[in-house]
Amino acid sequence: MSYLIPNNDHSDIFTILGSLEQGEDLLIITILSRQGSTPRPQGTRMLITSAGQQLGTIGGGMLEAEIVRAGRKVLQEARKPQVLHFSSEARGNSVPYMICGGSLQVLLEYLPADSYHLKLWQDALDCYEKPQNLYMFIPLPTDSDNQPAPRFFIQEDGIVCGDCPQINPDKLREMLPRLKQAQVINIDKQAFLLEPHTVPAAFYIFGAGHIASELAPLAVHLGFAVSVLDDRAVYLDGAAFEHTRTILVPGFEDCLQDIKVDENTYLLIMTRDHQYDQAVLAQLLRTPACYTGMVGSRRKRDTIFKSLMEQGFLAEELQKVTCPAGLEIGADSPAEIAISIMAQIIHLRSGRK
Repeated sequence: MSYLIPNNDHSDIFTILGSLEQGEDLLIITILSRQGSTPRPQGTRMLITSAGQQLGTIGGGMLEAEIVRAGRKVLQEARKPQVLHFSSEARGNSVPYMICGGSLQVLLEYLPADSYHLKLWQDALDCYEKPQNLYMFIPLPTDSDNQPAPRFFIQEDGIVCGDCPQINPDKLREMLPRLKQAQVINIDKQAFLLEPHTVPAAFYIFGAGHIASELAPLAVHLGFAVSVLDDRAVYLDGAAFEHTRTILVPGFEDCLQDIKVDENTYLLIMTRDHQYDQAVLAQLLRTPACYTGMVGSRRKRDTIFKSLMEQGFLAEELQKVTCPAGLEIGADSPAEIAISIMAQIIHLRSGRK
């Protein structure tokens, strides 16, 4: 089963391709830079379709409404990309409509539903489902009236897709490994918005109980590729797991056969029995996962840890386990516990450890 990811900031490849396949031109709004206090960071995107639908947000409020109005003119009239500056500061003696005082430089990019862009995004989806990261290059408009060159992208393995300008591909590729977020770059006097489209981090949930049914759709919405494992088929058939990969295992004693764990993998244990939790944890302890969590009390944690140390596991290995999983926010219900766990994982993902 392939991953099905709803429309959100991490699935714009799916969203854009779907609109292009329906013959809808698009306007892509991207934050190029910001100053002062603004709600969303550099690289944030939102889409406007020729049918009038808005997808995503660059911060909301009156400032976004002003940017959207300018974007609709580009989509319906100019049909050429523009870089514009918008500010939420007070104007003259008027009362500012936003008091944060920030400003944005945004790219308003017209994306026609033509054969070039349709194939480009089909190729992007193929790359994304391998799975492989890709890096999109968007030429920025200049002062001339000429239409800028179209988008193109480079796959993680170095293959160039689309019409690449006369630029040494090695010069393009050398900057990719260190790219973490969208940024404006200059190559041979040409400015590009370079944005990474990274494969969603894998998130494996061991146990398909009440908390998992709340947690899985939330994790999907937040951009993770979620898999839920259980030995009970009836629990995996619920509507809560509609957009996840479900894995029916014969038992929890040997449940890593169908999964690949790397440094970008998140693991969470919440089976129906302490002995199953311990069996799963014993398998996960020596993986390179960036997060290994287990739902349960401190007493349960200490009991399981003691048993595993008696089996030969080291205290240093157990230190990487987060138990009880989740931030301490007074969570009680399955939904609240799910929120506390995802808050903890988002905090880790953002790099603010």
